[in-house]
Amino acid sequence: MSTIFENKQRRVIPNFRSLKKTVELGELDANKNVLDPFVKDDLESYYKDFSEDKSIGTAGDLISAAIVNNIFNPIVSDAAQFILNNKKESSSVQIQIAEKILDIGDNKIRPNIETIDELLELSNRPLIHNRIRKIKSLGKYFDHNPFLYCELSRLYSIIGQKESAIKNIKVAIGLAPNNRYILRSYARLMSHFGYIDSAHDILRKNIATKHDPWLLASEIAFASLRDKTSNFIKAGNEIIASNNFSPFSISELASSIGSVELTNGRRKRSKQLLESALIQPNDNSLAQVEWINNKEEFFDLDIKRFNVELNYEALTLESYNAKDWKKAIENAEKWFIDMPFAKRPIMYAHHAASFFLQDYDTAIKFCKVGLISNPNDPQIINNIAFSLAMNNETTQAFEYLNKINISTVNDDPTRICLLATSGLAYYRSGFPELGKRLYIQAMEYANKKKLPYYYYMALLNLAREEISIKSDISQNLYEQVLKINEESDEDLKFLKYQVKNRILQLDEQRLLGHKQHR
Repeated sequence: MSTIFENKQRRVIPNFRSLKKTVELGELDANKNVLDPFVKDDLESYYKDFSEDKSIGTAGDLISAAIVNNIFNPIVSDAAQFILNNKKESSSVQIQIAEKILDIGDNKIRPNIETIDELLELSNRPLIHNRIRKIKSLGKYFDHNPFLYCELSRLYSIIGQKESAIKNIKVAIGLAPNNRYILRSYARLMSHFGYIDSAHDILRKNIATKHDPWLLASEIAFASLRDKTSNFIKAGNEIIASNNFSPFSISELASSIGSVELTNGRRKRSKQLLESALIQPNDNSLAQVEWINNKEEFFDLDIKRFNVELNYEALTLESYNAKDWKKAIENAEKWFIDMPFAKRPIMYAHHAASFFLQDYDTAIKFCKVGLISNPNDPQIINNIAFSLAMNNETTQAFEYLNKINISTVNDDPTRICLLATSGLAYYRSGFPELGKRLYIQAMEYANKKKLPYYYYMALLNLAREEISIKSDISQNLYEQVLKINEESDEDLKFLKYQVKNRILQLDEQRLLGHKQHR
């Protein structure tokens, strides 16, 4: 069966976008002295100098600053072209850098991907490899630029090259150990690969964290993820109360502490903090408030009234909670394209497509793009195998299932789902006895681990497959289906309704056949 996407506790884990996009979103605005000299909010002073005095000197300064800040735009390209138009007055290094910048711009270093289909077409990843190669070539001139290594790490993570991604982010953090962007990128990347302790420790031990609301928000989130209480809660509350920072700069921090307060049972304080987070949220804090509000109903929240860029996660959650499955899939698609190594948009989209819409082709497509950056993830592998089997493409389903040794999977729900999906694949391949045996194993394991939700899901999936082969469904199995409390969970309610209807239809067909036979 499909790995059910559990709406587990969400934390305000930082996003990992390119430096250019992060600057554009305003998340690196210099609040007090939280940024080191490497990062500038923009290149305005360089643009101004170059526009007022077009010379080799001003052009050279601009393209050098552009490389350091990893920002490429038409003005930077103009400066690079100016140098190439005046080669006799330019140094060899300036010429080489200008050529690199123009090469990057001409080749559209960041592919303009807007749909999952376009991303699938890049499954051999030539454009991303091309970008990696070009950025690496810049290292010859700027080998101490932490942002080049950070961008390399992000690109390697997108194509699932874990070791290269970690290697480059470690170089970046070594070069700029107190930089907000590098620190948050490091933490997000390490958590993506499952190294939560490392992600938390880099923030917990850093001297900049206590004074930076963005770093504090991340540290508190990772502490919560480790089931620990952050030592910086007091410092965070003091920053929020200080009025020394803009509402935008404290939004993530307020939502992060607000989440902790809710967990600790302080609902009133939690609501106050979440209200502060909503004054001027970013996409991360807005998604956090939407996630909490769906459970607690603190506010009458309309995500669309907030002018927040790239708020696709919040829109996905809103659509999903409203049971608008098609809109949830559309927003999950945009969410994943914005952050193409993230797993959660894949899980939301797959569940909406496969479970509620039975649109297995779309579900398979999302799993395929998810496997680009998460090639060995057992949940995504299970889900693509499930959708393939439901689509009666059992040969391909087994190809994916054979990539996973179920006995080595430590996550109990995923293990149960893999057993059940294997059962499904055998049912659809014409081996119902073997399929039934695997479903029963999944149910027994769920019982052993005291996971009733997964027991009932396996039971309902088994009943559906028994009906599909027009088996004489046992009275015991039928009674177990009827006993399931359909009000306890939306997924169980939906699947029980389907199974009951199919049982009734089968009974009617048999009764009609019996009458005709008489």
